[in-house]
Formats: sequence, C-alpha cells, structure tokens
Amino acid sequence: MRIIIVIALAAIIQACGGTKEATTSQISKIERAQIILADGFTVDIEAKDSSKVYFLVRHAEKDTIPRGNPALTEAGSERAIKLEQIFKGTRLDRIYSSMFTRTLFTAQPTSESKGLDVTPYDHSALRGLLESIQQTNDQYNLIVGHSNTTPALINELCGTKMNNIDESVYDDLFIVVHDGSTGVLHSLKY
Repeated sequence: MRIIIVIALAAIIQACGGTKEATTSQISKIERAQIILADGFTVDIEAKDSSKVYFLVRHAEKDTIPRGNPALTEAGSERAIKLEQIFKGTRLDRIYSSMFTRTLFTAQPTSESKGLDVTPYDHSALRGLLESIQQTNDQYNLIVGHSNTTPALINELCGTKMNNIDESVYDDLFIVVHDGSTGVLHSLKY
C-alpha cells in the first residue's frame, strides 16, 4: 500500500525545473491547503511564510463565434462551475483573469462564491503579473489564462520549457507552490 501511495504522489508532483510529464490524476477538491484526489489520496499545498501558491488554469471550453473574443459554451459554463466547486473549501486571496470574455466567465463562479473581485492582467505582460503578485501579501492566487499564457507562467515560475496546451484541452489545473526561488509543480485534471 505504501508503494502505491508513493507512486501516486510522484505522478502528480514535480519539482520545478524538471520536465513536465502528462498525468491523469483527477482532482476532487481542495480543502484548506490540501489537494484531495478522486481516488482519496491527499497532497499538502500549504504556503509557508513568504511562499505563494499559484493555481493556474486555462479558460473553460469556448464558443467559436465571435472568433476574436468568444464566450463559453454550455460545457465551458459547467466547467467554470466545477472549478468553483473545487475551490469552495480552500482559501483564495485573489483571482486574476485576462480581459477576455472566456477567461472572465471561467473566473466568475469562483469570484462570486469567494466574494472576490477579479483582478485583470495584461496577457502580454506575464512577468509583470508575477512581479506584482510577489509584491502583495496574497499567498493563494488563482490565475485564469489561455493555452499559451498558462504554460508561459509555469515556465516563468519554474524554469521549465512547457509547451502550449493543446487547443482541445480544457481540464488542466496546475498548482505551483513557490518559495520565492524554487517551487513544486502539481499537474492535475479537473
């Protein structure tokens, strides 16, 4: 049994700077500072002292019209609600979203549930976003982005070389626990 637990945890936890491997670990929810997986396993993600926890997601399923700034599909709206349910039992200090309809609609259910306004960020100035987060006392930050900005943020935080998320994938949830110099990446599905 102990070997199974170690293998399961190794599948979802990666030190930043290592290569990202695809995982199929399904998250059930986050309670306080603990990831609870669908299979019942748990992983602590508590921020200590000056460390920060970054919850990074790509927006939910988007419509195809209008092409430049579409809203969510029905499946996307359901996924946004699922995201809100995952965060129901844990602390969030701030929610960030790029200023596109699809990212704002993905963040909205969690924002309303937590009573937090969505803080906009410029999707073309990711380093500036991370620098501004570092200057706050906010430890638990949800960032809703895109198929290219989410991996770029992870690469910036972890020194990895993660590729863009495939355009057909909307169920990735990445958690980076970062102490200011190094971090741990949890790669999950929701």
